[in-house]
Amino acid sequence: MTWVAPGCYQPGVAADYLRYLLAKRSVEDRALNRHVVDTLRAQLSPGTPTTATRVVEVGAGPGTMIARAFDWGLLRYADYTAIDEDARAAREAARHVSEWAAGAGMTTREQGDETVFEGDDRRLVFRYREGDLTAADKTPEPADLLIASAVLDLVDLGDTLPRLWAHLSPGGLFWFPVNFDGETIFMPACDPPFEAQLLELYHLSMDERVVAGRKTGGSRTGRLLLGAIPDAGGEILAAGSSDWVVHPIRGAYPGDEATFLRHILATIENELRGHPELSEDRFRAWFEARRRQVDGGELSLVSHQLDFVGRAPGSEAP
Repeated sequence: MTWVAPGCYQPGVAADYLRYLLAKRSVEDRALNRHVVDTLRAQLSPGTPTTATRVVEVGAGPGTMIARAFDWGLLRYADYTAIDEDARAAREAARHVSEWAAGAGMTTREQGDETVFEGDDRRLVFRYREGDLTAADKTPEPADLLIASAVLDLVDLGDTLPRLWAHLSPGGLFWFPVNFDGETIFMPACDPPFEAQLLELYHLSMDERVVAGRKTGGSRTGRLLLGAIPDAGGEILAAGSSDWVVHPIRGAYPGDEATFLRHILATIENELRGHPELSEDRFRAWFEARRRQVDGGELSLVSHQLDFVGRAPGSEAP
C-alpha cells in the first residue's frame, strides 16, 4: 500500500494555513538567499512610470512576496498578477497588500477587477486570480518575471516547468525560492531513534505523494531542480541555500514564529498519524514533548531548501 500524504506546504492542510503563511514571513526574510536575490535585481528592470514590469506569482498565498519585492528594491513600477487555488488566499492578500501599501504611504483606487496602489516613485497594479499554478490563461499578457515560492515540491517537475514558461515572455526571468531539499532537523534531541524513523517516513511521504494521478517533486526537489530546469530548456543564473532556521531568543520566538513551529509539527503529525510502522505511544509522546518545548521557548528547527533564479527558454537576454 502506498502511503500518500498531502505534504508540508500544501494549502488546506490545517484551518489556520493562512496564519502559518503570514507567520513564516520573518523566517523567510532571513532565509531567502541574498546572492540569488542580488542576481535577480541585476537582471530585472524594476519598471518605469511608462513601462511597468509585468510579474506573475503562482501559489501566491496571502501576498507576502509582493511587499518583499518592493521593499527589497526588486520592483518600483509593477503590473502584478497573483494566482492561487485557494479563494481564501485572495481575500487575505487583498488585506495584507492594502495594509502594506497604507504603511508605505501609498494611495489606493479600484480599477475594474484590479487595485492600483501609488506613491512616490512607485506604483503597483495588482490583481488576484483563482486557479492552479500552470493556468497561463489567468495572465493578462506574458510576464517579465515569474515567481513560484515553496510550491514546486507539489508538482511533477518534468510536466510543470514547460507549462510555467507559458506565463513568461521568451527569455523572461523566473525566481523559484524555497524548494525543500531533504533535511528536517529538530533540537534539542528527543527520543533520537524514533525521531530518525519519524522524519525518514515524513520525507518518504513527500516522495510517494500523488496529486491528480501524478507523483510530485518530493523531498529533494531543491537538488532535482538543478537538472530539471535545464532539461526543460531554462537557464539557471544563480542558486543557493535558503534554510529555515528558527530558534528561541531568551526563551521566546521572534514575531509569530511559535505559530510557524506549531503548524510544522501539526503537519507532520497529520501526515503520519496511524502509520503502521510507528509506535502509537512513542508517536504521541514525541509530539507532546515537542509542543511543550514550543510553549516553553526551547525548540529549534532547521529545514534545508534551495533558491533559483534564471531565464526561461527563448531569446537571449539583452
